[in-house]
Amino acid sequence: MYRILTIFFIILATGLASCASERDTDRTSDTQPADQNGTADGTITQPTGTGTDTFREMRPDEEAGRQAQEMMRSGNIEGAIFILENMSAQSPLSESMNLVLVEAHLAFAKEVAEKQDVDDAVLHEILFTHYMRVLQLDPANEVAMSRLDEIRQWYIDNGLRPPETINPLKFIHAPQDEVTADESEEIDPVEETVGE
Repeated sequence: MYRILTIFFIILATGLASCASERDTDRTSDTQPADQNGTADGTITQPTGTGTDTFREMRPDEEAGRQAQEMMRSGNIEGAIFILENMSAQSPLSESMNLVLVEAHLAFAKEVAEKQDVDDAVLHEILFTHYMRVLQLDPANEVAMSRLDEIRQWYIDNGLRPPETINPLKFIHAPQDEVTADESEEIDPVEETVGE
């Protein structure tokens, strides 16, 4: 059921993002392209249909948002959070991207909660961090509110205090670039393990 809701929200966010970008295209239709691949304001043109003359402008942040949505669909929740949180640090997210980020934090928290090999203190810090971030993005989110009540009770029961500040990227690993076959031949596994 949770996966169905996640997929629904991703599809909804994608639809909202495309509607917003089409409105932006209407407003910027008089801008002159700087070259064949872009426009004077730094946006990138992307095909929108089957014809060769159907292009719309795609801003760099839209491209990153699309990449984050693809990561969510493929199950790379950490990668999506990393991209969207970095976008959020630079400028406020659109409503649709904000929704995708909320869903990513909820999905990551659920995934971590199901792991058996995580220390309780670390587990609750991770969950606290992600549910607090959800409430920062969506103050009325009932799932985050109820989970935070349970987590706060765990802290009280164990005589601990919840973190005073949160860093949504603290437990997130940056997405790694794929290693090509040529690059993999150059890597010496012994040097890699010694350097770590």
